[in-house]
Amino acid sequence: MRDALAASRTSLPGLGAVLAAKGLGHIGDVTRFPTEHHFAGYTGSATC
Repeated sequence: MRDALAASRTSLPGLGAVLAAKGLGHIGDVTRFPTEHHFAGYTGSATC
């Protein structure tokens, strides 16, 4: 899992390797979101 996270060159501060890998597995390639606001909407963490 650590190798996969390193290969993704994605930083997920505060998450361990297992939880970060699980998150990336569900989300996929974050570059498919044009902005951080689109990503926040996808994850349900956007604020109004």
